[in-house]
Amino acid sequence: MRKLAPILLGLALALGAALAPAFVPPAPAPPPAAAPTATPPPLPPCLDHDELPAIVPLAGLRRPAAFIVMHHWGAPPPSSITTMLSVFAGMKYDGPPYNAMFTAAGVAWPGRPESKASGATWGLNDRSIAGCVAMDLTRQPATDAAVGAFGHWLIGALRRHPGAKFIQHRDAGKMFGYGTNCAGEATQRDRTARAVWLVACGYKVPEARRRARAGL
Repeated sequence: MRKLAPILLGLALALGAALAPAFVPPAPAPPPAAAPTATPPPLPPCLDHDELPAIVPLAGLRRPAAFIVMHHWGAPPPSSITTMLSVFAGMKYDGPPYNAMFTAAGVAWPGRPESKASGATWGLNDRSIAGCVAMDLTRQPATDAAVGAFGHWLIGALRRHPGAKFIQHRDAGKMFGYGTNCAGEATQRDRTARAVWLVACGYKVPEARRRARAGL
């Protein structure tokens, strides 16, 4: 038996070596390649700065708001409210930063509820609400339809926030020392903000625009 022990041990070792590859666990499969993601549309230029993230837990909007701020999109406008929402999805903004948007055709798109602090006007986010003309007003003035829609929204905004001052984003920039041309150079030349204000005061859009351009 003692003579057989080394032989049996050798056979066992040889058998183990022969069977070892069958017990080697298979190498893990490489993870599937991530599907390419589409590049999201850029933020409107007037928001593409060190804006406070909308998810910062502010105390909410101070009611009534002290300011109602006019913005413009500042780039080729979104084709639909779904496209507009996709611009802000997954970014630092918790939904649209504006409270309302107005298309060139005069369609009003709802935005952020007024119960939340704004995400549109740095320095005034906790004491302002914001409306945005969904057009690039750098060279092209706002359409009559957009002016009318904004003006009619402004009527309700002033009722909800009595005593609020109607300003442009550029005015807030001057208050807090940052540069922005929002709501667009064409808005300045065409005195669009004044026309919006006059619509809210009860003038029809053509007369409001005429009076605004005349400096009345």
